Amino acid sequence: MTQSRLGFIPEPITVAFEKLLPSRKPPEGLALSRKFKQIVASIDAIGLIEPLTIAKADKATGKKNLLYRLGKRKGKVLFFVFSLLASTAVFSSPVFGVPFKAVYLYLPVAIVSLFIAVMMLRDQYENRKTMELLCGLNIAVNLGTSLVYILAYI
Repeated sequence: MTQSRLGFIPEPITVAFEKLLPSRKPPEGLALSRKFKQIVASIDAIGLIEPLTIAKADKATGKKNLLYRLGKRKGKVLFFVFSLLASTAVFSSPVFGVPFKAVYLYLPVAIVSLFIAVMMLRDQYENRKTMELLCGLNIAVNLGTSLVYILAYI
């Protein structure tokens, strides 16, 4: 039986903030799009919408991501905190003019998000199969959060 490789470096390292990279290059004209302006308005009104995504560092530039900068323990706590903040932001969004329907629609997404956050705090990502499941669920939470806002306005 072969042993799985770790998906992170166990020893924390310090990285300058300016060396952090976005996960992908934004498309041309993104900042001028209607959807982008809606998202910016939501963030201005209620804060972060979704937790940070942590990915492998770019080997070509040597820039590291947030998890490398914070370390494993602080990284998973930060993930948990941002998950809670994202849910809090959605649940409080009707105060800022978002239709209340968003709260009801977000309940299943919030439950999945909380499940992922708890699994991360309990180090369940150490198992490769569980990590794959958590990554898939995290994508579903990100898409679900966007879908909630779209459906709230329909």
